[in-house]
Amino acid sequence: MPLSDAEAAYSVLTATLGLPIAWPYTAYGDFASGGVNLGSLNLEVLNDSNVDSPARVQGIALHPVATDRLVAELDHRGIAHSPAEIFPPGASKDTGAMWTNVTLERLSKPTTTVFTCEYHIPEPYDYDSRQASLDEAGGGTLGVIGVQEIVISSPQPTEAIHQWQQLFDPISPRGRGYWELEHGPALRIIAGTVDTVHHVVVMIRSLAAIEQSGSVLVQALHGLAIRFVQSERYAAPPPRRSDVARMRPMT
Repeated sequence: MPLSDAEAAYSVLTATLGLPIAWPYTAYGDFASGGVNLGSLNLEVLNDSNVDSPARVQGIALHPVATDRLVAELDHRGIAHSPAEIFPPGASKDTGAMWTNVTLERLSKPTTTVFTCEYHIPEPYDYDSRQASLDEAGGGTLGVIGVQEIVISSPQPTEAIHQWQQLFDPISPRGRGYWELEHGPALRIIAGTVDTVHHVVVMIRSLAAIEQSGSVLVQALHGLAIRFVQSERYAAPPPRRSDVARMRPMT
């Protein structure tokens, strides 16, 4: 997501809120970014002077199969896409290429780009280690367990659902416009006035942590729409029968 003060936001997320570093804040020629480990995904904050207020997630990166296989499958399914773009330009897998992107043109909208990103380094695909790193950090001061859902709004939700299903096949939705994927958060389509990432759902250990750290996170991300849910695993157990008896009022 682009921010006018991305480096400062990155520092708040990693140093103040104690979230693990996915990759350090680094300049890559004409842009700079840093990655924050949220378990089920990495949040990339990019420096950009032309941003919305409140801030929005403006890119969804999907982990593909190898790009040559991906392009062949997209063509087979009739899914429009850009040519493969290697970074740095002109490099190859044998000469220092870091990643290859392919934009999914029909799923991308003026507000949000949907693309695949094949990294040519192993770390981003080590999902177990990424989750373990977040767990070892206790999820930071917020107690983050992971991003549970990305919720996308669309003025034409039926068409949006069809387009996403065309990409996700043979994965079946768990409900209308709702897919649970092997790695990463679930994706949900809802009706809305504009095609955009409507909000993200973040699972945390206790909603009590929001009182101390929730506003710090939202402020650092310039009002990004985040909804917090508490994991059932960390919910307080129901009172025992003996405890209930002791809590009965005197008569």
